[in-house]
Amino acid sequence: MSTGAHLDTNSLSVAPGAEAAVSIRVRNMGTVVDQFSLDVLGDAQSWAEVQPPALSLFPGAEERARIVFRPPRSPHVPAGPMPFGVRVRSRIDPASSRVEEGALRIESFYEAHAEMTPLSSRGTREATHDVLVTNSGNSPFQARLRALDLDQQLDLEIPPTVVVRAGQSMPVRLTVRPRQELQEGAAQQHQFRVIVEAPGGQPIGLDGTFNQDPVAESRIEPILRDALRLGLLVLRNLPAILFIAVVVPLAIRLAIQLITGAPMTGVFADYTNLWIRPFGSLGVPPWLRDSVGLDWDVWIATTSWTTLLALLGWGIVWFVAFVALRLFRR
Repeated sequence: MSTGAHLDTNSLSVAPGAEAAVSIRVRNMGTVVDQFSLDVLGDAQSWAEVQPPALSLFPGAEERARIVFRPPRSPHVPAGPMPFGVRVRSRIDPASSRVEEGALRIESFYEAHAEMTPLSSRGTREATHDVLVTNSGNSPFQARLRALDLDQQLDLEIPPTVVVRAGQSMPVRLTVRPRQELQEGAAQQHQFRVIVEAPGGQPIGLDGTFNQDPVAESRIEPILRDALRLGLLVLRNLPAILFIAVVVPLAIRLAIQLITGAPMTGVFADYTNLWIRPFGSLGVPPWLRDSVGLDWDVWIATTSWTTLLALLGWGIVWFVAFVALRLFRR
């Protein structure tokens, strides 16, 4: 081999946002002048620099190069060991390239953020807020949460701790309840604060407001809210309702009529007649009556024709509702 290389140390540590360096000795073990290029392999390649990136050496000569690691202060560079390699390639004899391996230990750093939404809520008996705890560091941490009401007018419920992984956010639900109901008069405003304690920084304070409404003025609110939810639920499932309650029964009735050749009676016929009735006045078109060799005066044939029209009509209504709901969701 014409290439010799050796790292001064195989292990070093560095803090994100800082830099650390290691030297490598390169020796020309060939018999002619050669140039050796150096580059870093592994996850550290994008933020590592070789100084200089190439060495020209006489036979038997040896020089040093310096590898500088500058990991960014980012959650995308996780704490812990990170293997790396330094490849030394000979221009004259590429087959004799050497790779020296080492381990870079990335130190931990902590950076926490928190926000609360909404900052102001309104209700008679309770309200909820979402506290979003974000870990912008490179190590997971456990955050402690406290909710304070200096006026002692509220009961505040919040999980005492939450574990947040590096580079992720974790929502926490805060429930606010007034200790006494407000029977009448103007709404009252209550202030509270949420304290988030996480490693690597000062506690984070989040201020919020709960506006308590009188009970007498808001008795109708739950009814309206439930009615709105029911309406939205029906609208969201309208295509499924039309398909199961109308289109499928009409298809079953048409199939039974065509197979048995007899009109239907009973509860099922009464139910499907509700959806057939809007099409009862539509007879067989003359061009179809003359072109198809059927006895259209037979009652069962007319009934089957009306059922077919109802199935096609309600099928079109279902398709339009399905497409409209999909477009609305987009």
